[in-house]
Amino acid sequence: MIVSILLQYLTSRVMLSMAENPPIAPGEPQTPAREGIPPWAIVVIAVIAVPCLLVCVAVGVITILTLMGPAIGSSFSNIIEGLVTSTPAP
Repeated sequence: MIVSILLQYLTSRVMLSMAENPPIAPGEPQTPAREGIPPWAIVVIAVIAVPCLLVCVAVGVITILTLMGPAIGSSFSNIIEGLVTSTPAP
């Protein structure tokens, strides 16, 4: 009688322990992997990558405007000359 009560008590304790801490199968990591981007990576992106991207975009825009400047200036000059010549003097 005492042995069966003791065995029942120990079995319930083992089941309770297994419910709180399930056994880990071989080959599984001990701790679950965290998902998402780590905080240090967010800081690196915000501090280094974003300003570098903005500088690259600014350099690209300036380069394109420098290369296209004469063509854009010529088209505006042609428009103004066309307006001046087609408008009669009062």
